[in-house]
Amino acid sequence: MASDSQSRYLLFGDFRLDCRSGELRKGKREIRLQPQPAKLLVLLATRRGEVVTRAEIQKLLWGEDTFVDFEHGINFSIRQIRDALGDDSEKPRYIETVPRVGYRFVARADAVSPDGGDERSPYPGLSSFSSSDSKFFFGREGEVESVRRKLESHQMLALIGLSGSGKSSFLRAGLLPSLPAGFRALLFTPGSAPTRALTRALAPEVSGDPEAVQDLTEDAVAAATRWRKRFEGALVVIDAFEELFTLNPPAVQKAFASTVGRLASEAGVRVLLSMRDDFLFRCHDYEELAPVFSELTPLGPLKGPALRRALEQPALSCGYRFESEELVEEMLREVQGERGALPPLAFAGVAALGEKGSGAEAPHSGGVRKDRPRGRSSGAARGGDAREVRAFETARGSGAVPEPGDRSGDAGEPGGVGAAVGIP
Repeated sequence: MASDSQSRYLLFGDFRLDCRSGELRKGKREIRLQPQPAKLLVLLATRRGEVVTRAEIQKLLWGEDTFVDFEHGINFSIRQIRDALGDDSEKPRYIETVPRVGYRFVARADAVSPDGGDERSPYPGLSSFSSSDSKFFFGREGEVESVRRKLESHQMLALIGLSGSGKSSFLRAGLLPSLPAGFRALLFTPGSAPTRALTRALAPEVSGDPEAVQDLTEDAVAAATRWRKRFEGALVVIDAFEELFTLNPPAVQKAFASTVGRLASEAGVRVLLSMRDDFLFRCHDYEELAPVFSELTPLGPLKGPALRRALEQPALSCGYRFESEELVEEMLREVQGERGALPPLAFAGVAALGEKGSGAEAPHSGGVRKDRPRGRSSGAARGGDAREVRAFETARGSGAVPEPGDRSGDAGEPGGVGAAVGIP
């Protein structure tokens, strides 16, 4: 499943889905979806076979602090997807309804690379950044270094931020790839069965240790203790920790809070809880979670030089540059101070790099150009290195870039169990 979420295209039936832009095609024909149904289809298809809850869909499409008729919005999005795919809710070929829970993508979907061997885009588009995108993740260097330092002296920490602030991308593409040599990390989300989620995350790590496997069936903390001893340091990251409170009854909350506390105090594992800031105080209900209040790391909106780095550096790392400073300034101005600034910028980047220029002079609004490699002749450069497109206008016109003040959530904080991350 993880590999699908990192692939550019998914093929199912007669359809091709671009997981970065949300574009759906049947043969050569584009089938237009509105932005929210497009994001929902990407979410379901990249997690095929899994039940995606309505709560997860709500967070992806709107953010949990936006006040709209979620039920109507989700139903509308599902209907539009089914209409686009020619699907039937009674006899589904693609989208199955799981009553009172959510939806599941049931068709076979094959992950493929871009046609013609296109270069990999440094922008994830509508998806979140993953660990494989770490070399394209910029703008959070200060926060990454701050959390790393705190992990040296604290067994339990909390990362807090508004819904849509990019916490999941920060963890996967920023923090985990930066861990020192000899560290091992697990990342998962609690969901509606947090102890099971922890067990599933640990299982691949202890599969070669029969005693640890036996411990895992009885006490996940005991298995984590054996796992920890194999490395210089071990970190368990629980993303979207607010799910413990929103998806579980008090008895489950209490039991799992105890498990989290034991991971830090008995197993010697460092624990990082990532959550929406408005759920932080719920940790105060459980004594085992009290250590998070001693050292908090807030993740605010990207702004200033950090926001500019998040836009420009991924392109520069692939040899591209924005030709128009006016375009860059416009893009930054539109999202400055917005908590979900990164997804629209990433989508605009995909638009900029995904269209080949005609060889004509770049329009005044600007675009991106492939820089000439060192040692290449000027004649070769004149032969058509340029890819010139109207990047931000393309993204804005698609509806994927929110108008100023739009409070829709980050397009990428998916739930589910994450794989272990080994730092060589």
